[in-house]
Amino acid sequence: MPNSTFTVPLFWFLLLLPGTALCHRLRLWNREAGIMSLVGLGYLTSFAALSPLSLLGYATHAPIVAFSAAIASAVGAGAAYWMWIVVRYRERFHLPSALRNADTWAGGLVIALLAVDMAAAFNHGGHQGGDAVYHIARIRHLVDHGFNNWDIFFRERYFARIYHTNLYHALLAGAVKLTGQQEYVVWLCTHAWAKLACASAMYHLGWVVFQRRALSWCAAAAVIISYITKDLLLYPNQIGYAWLGVLTLAAGVHYAMEPDSWRAVAAVAMTSWVTAQVHALYALFGAMMAAPVLVVALARNLHRTRSARRVLKPLLALVGLGLCLPFVAIAAREPAEPAGRPLPAVHPLDGLGADELLALGVRGKDARIQREKNPGGKLDKPRRQVLPAPPASRYITEVGNRRVVKSKGRFRIPDSNGFLTIVMLLAGLLLRRQAQFGYLLVALGALCMYMFFPPLSELLIARTGGSGWIMGRMPAYIGPFTLLCMPAALLFWLPRSLDRWLAPLLVAGAIAVNWGPPGRKRSNRNFEQLGRASLVGAAGTKARRQHGEHARRLAELMQAGSVVIARDKAIPFLATHHDLFFVAAADRRTAPGISNKRRRQDDQRIMMQRRADVRTRAKLMQYYDVRYVHMHHNGKRDRMRRRLKRRFGPFMRRLAQLGNETVVELDPKKVRLIAEKGESKEP
Repeated sequence: MPNSTFTVPLFWFLLLLPGTALCHRLRLWNREAGIMSLVGLGYLTSFAALSPLSLLGYATHAPIVAFSAAIASAVGAGAAYWMWIVVRYRERFHLPSALRNADTWAGGLVIALLAVDMAAAFNHGGHQGGDAVYHIARIRHLVDHGFNNWDIFFRERYFARIYHTNLYHALLAGAVKLTGQQEYVVWLCTHAWAKLACASAMYHLGWVVFQRRALSWCAAAAVIISYITKDLLLYPNQIGYAWLGVLTLAAGVHYAMEPDSWRAVAAVAMTSWVTAQVHALYALFGAMMAAPVLVVALARNLHRTRSARRVLKPLLALVGLGLCLPFVAIAAREPAEPAGRPLPAVHPLDGLGADELLALGVRGKDARIQREKNPGGKLDKPRRQVLPAPPASRYITEVGNRRVVKSKGRFRIPDSNGFLTIVMLLAGLLLRRQAQFGYLLVALGALCMYMFFPPLSELLIARTGGSGWIMGRMPAYIGPFTLLCMPAALLFWLPRSLDRWLAPLLVAGAIAVNWGPPGRKRSNRNFEQLGRASLVGAAGTKARRQHGEHARRLAELMQAGSVVIARDKAIPFLATHHDLFFVAAADRRTAPGISNKRRRQDDQRIMMQRRADVRTRAKLMQYYDVRYVHMHHNGKRDRMRRRLKRRFGPFMRRLAQLGNETVVELDPKKVRLIAEKGESKEP
């Protein structure tokens, strides 16, 4: 393929073909729902169809090239199926009759808005800092080493349980191979696809609830406007609730309304299965949200009839919803020993006393120092988040970074949008399609109980080891309820004959409200995003070339697979540019549970500081097999060069500077000689 960033959107468009072909062939899609519903279900089905190949690749450590070939074969099969459908049935689209359709005008406005939003997302690109650096490095690691669940920062191959067997990362790595683009370019260009996936999912949920295309288009417009300035939408946790979470809720409500439909059972199983391979935590949240809906549907079926056939499918739906649990259990288990070559059993500093370790810069809470200072006493353990004891008349619950204080026995939602959503759902019970609104209330009520009912939320936080940030992710699921109900509630009580005129006006009004004077601050961000050039757009050609040149220079200076000493802030960015490993990584996205993580940080600090003697530094370098030292000098090149020569001169093979970065290559023979004899051959 030509070296153009447009190949990445083309990849995501072609990935839709096998999923839509399966939906059409297996009748997983209701034709009355429209093409937008087919888009959301088509991507879900494509992910589900490719997931067995991804799991097989992780099990056998297959190269990404094999998975890329499987993607290309699936796309070819989907294209062949649709060509066969067109040739056999010769279905024609009559434009005049379609324009007279009551839903077309609202749909046209929404599609135009979505096209502008996707163009802006493609030009601006997704978020480039924060967690995006880890995901880009993870994609590069898959491209370089094939399918694996190893931590990307350490050569010992610790098990990275948070994103284990991740299908989303595998698809992005396959896109790198098929498009010929760099990893970070594929990541940034995927932002436009995330916009489409989230809008199509909300449209599908609107159709399941309202069974009216006009209201579904209104719900999709609300999502587009709400997420138009959000550049984090392509993160696995974001699409985990904004796309897959919405589809999970839609599958639960669809099954509750059609308990005899195998199509609904398959949708429940697919959403749980795919979400678990994108982000296991959000798969668990989606199951916690949809499980009460399925339980209520099961009780409703049992109340109507005692037939075994009426009970079989609800049980199968619950089993399908539980397909995510094995992935969640693996993500929550204790880490195992590294799969690669382990470090030597004897550490170079094991024979030193507490005073000597403190003089070298080892932390006072280190276990070696504690054993000598407090023989027979308790060791200082890392602090864990502990919930305070509630007073007699009040509950105290920590949700993320917030402390929610409740009076004992009271129930309140401290969120105006959530309260407004519940009011709209209750109003829907007085109108048509009361059952759908009732099931939505069951799901939203379950979420509110998990988050804001003090005994239950305290129990969940305690079960997660006191990690309040985990529960702090759950309020994101209230957003889809609000976006679904707020725009559609204005039209739901009106007859269908008015959809032709009021639906386009409602969509236009929603755009004006969000971009007009009431949302002036957001409006400025919208137009700034539309006019801003980044690494993806045409103005970013120079930046992409500089990024590629920097990666090429690093590949020339550093051998792939080498261990590097670098500062904490530079480690994730180096991992995105080249195949490197590190002595220590203070980054919170490293594999959790590594037993020697704190010791690694102490050892790297000793190797970098002045007070360590040459032989101690050489022993640590030999222990970790360090080959390079990377430093960022912020323009003070000569000063950094002198500092590195003073500290690493006896081991240095060569020193090279790349812009504001300095790379020192170490000689393994000199390191080994000084570590053993304390001297170097060179004067």
